[in-house]
Amino acid sequence: MTRVRSLLGSLALVSAVSAASRTAQRTAPTRSRALARRRTPQMSADAAPGRRPFIIGIGGGSASGKTTVVESIMSRMGSAEGRVVSISQDCFYRPLTPEQARNVADHNFDHPAAMDFDEQLELLRTLQQGAREVRVPQYDFCTHSRLPSSEDTRVCSPDIVIFEGILALHDPRLRDVFDLTIFVDTDVDLRLLRRITRDIEHRGRSLASVVEQYERFVKPSHDQFIEPCKRTADLVVPFNRRNLVAIELICDHIDLLRARCTKLAEDFHEVSAARALAQPALPKMVNGRVQPTASTVGVGGKAHPAL
Repeated sequence: MTRVRSLLGSLALVSAVSAASRTAQRTAPTRSRALARRRTPQMSADAAPGRRPFIIGIGGGSASGKTTVVESIMSRMGSAEGRVVSISQDCFYRPLTPEQARNVADHNFDHPAAMDFDEQLELLRTLQQGAREVRVPQYDFCTHSRLPSSEDTRVCSPDIVIFEGILALHDPRLRDVFDLTIFVDTDVDLRLLRRITRDIEHRGRSLASVVEQYERFVKPSHDQFIEPCKRTADLVVPFNRRNLVAIELICDHIDLLRARCTKLAEDFHEVSAARALAQPALPKMVNGRVQPTASTVGVGGKAHPAL
């Protein structure tokens, strides 16, 4: 952790972060509910129900810039497509037990066991099947618990679903649901700085607790569970807030894949309809006798002898 210690040695950084920490700690209790909504699903417009959405999975390390990539894609696709929703994997953290809450500093939020993957899979499969509506739970990072079900966010079968999180690509069952997988690759130093700023300003943490958590849990979990996901991704995107070329390529790729999926679905329905028309009509029974139909009438209008 020599790089981490050296990185945090900057007096300017520590001074700025400490000031932010004092401000965040004073305001954290009153901002709890607002913070919980920070990662709620975002929809660009109401969606027409009944369609199978195109589902994208975006993974990457903590504070790697996944949300920025998601917002860029939504901005680009939303104006053209109209119906795009993003869902954060953070909504599916397991609520802490009373004992875990008392020892929250010892809880590893970056480990797969901290998340409910079965619930994630159920929700995505429900969307995949064209459900008219699903409900996404909301998680409060200040109390480490879920908000009441009345605070759930409704998602109404959008055209495009973007599911993002540090472990979004970890479970192979989720990867099988995604039509496209993206890994956001960001330098470790930049991720650490971004995480310090985020956790202090938005989650009411102190500088010392952020650094300790990073050393004990974040870095080991990233190396063991998150970094290997890069090999499974369809696209690896180097994070750059101005990487407009990558965003355009991703959106063009989405357009291409969606067109292929739509064509396959149309071909499937055409074949199914043709097969249904090709099936011979079943003969009707009246008073125990077979009545002639279009497929059973023989020469002279008489029923086929075989019947």
